[in-house]
Amino acid sequence: MSGRCDCCNAKLSEYEITLRHAATGEFIGTCLKCLDGLNIPTFGRDDLDQYEVVEDEVFDNGDEDEL
Repeated sequence: MSGRCDCCNAKLSEYEITLRHAATGEFIGTCLKCLDGLNIPTFGRDDLDQYEVVEDEVFDNGDEDEL
């Protein structure tokens, strides 16, 4: 894998590099723009998806007086 889209040669993001075909598990090697509308089932690392909203976990250390 070259780190570039197989269709348009754009540089792939960290998330796009992790995209795999959901049925075969093979890496896709295609950017999200080129994948748009193709209905190809994919999965990747959601923690790298710039469009994924990830809520931060709140750590409660029990010190309520320090607010």
